[in-house]
Amino acid sequence: MAQLHELRAGLTGSRVPAVVIGRIAGQYAIPRSAASRLLVRGSGVTEIAGYRGDIVNDVSPDPLSRTPDPRCLLRAYHHAAATMSLLRAHAVGHPGVRTGVFTSHEALLLRYEEPLTRLRGGTSLNTGTRLPWVGWRTAEPSGGHIEHLSGIGNPVAVKVSAGTSPVDARRHLPPSRPRPACTSRP
Repeated sequence: MAQLHELRAGLTGSRVPAVVIGRIAGQYAIPRSAASRLLVRGSGVTEIAGYRGDIVNDVSPDPLSRTPDPRCLLRAYHHAAATMSLLRAHAVGHPGVRTGVFTSHEALLLRYEEPLTRLRGGTSLNTGTRLPWVGWRTAEPSGGHIEHLSGIGNPVAVKVSAGTSPVDARRHLPPSRPRPACTSRP
């Protein structure tokens, strides 16, 4: 936390507005291109499910540990909630200025994201993160991830790499949706 605040202070000291966004308090999931992998032990080969992250299964390379377990989902949720509580407790910086850290994670597991989507002020918001993002495994334009992200009011990010063209990046963005007009308050 201190390092994030120091970085922000360094940037704001140069009069550049800075928003701290951390890939933190996320869903603890790992995308995999293959559902299983081969485990070689001695002269035997066994096919086991891939490790999908602590929210789905265990890293131990045995069939029982790799079986998806809903208790992992609950444990990950409680870890994320504890992390968010810690972030809120440290949201006041020097001298008494509110300096919140915004959270971000890939909207990888729809069974996790959808229950955390709530209606707030007439807008559906993903309350599990402030900035959900879509990665290459979840960016199919006609897929469920894009459908979910296009229906929420959160800002949505797209993970890009050095080799991503602007055309590819735009192809993976959720469809445009109307935004409320900004109004000034007296």
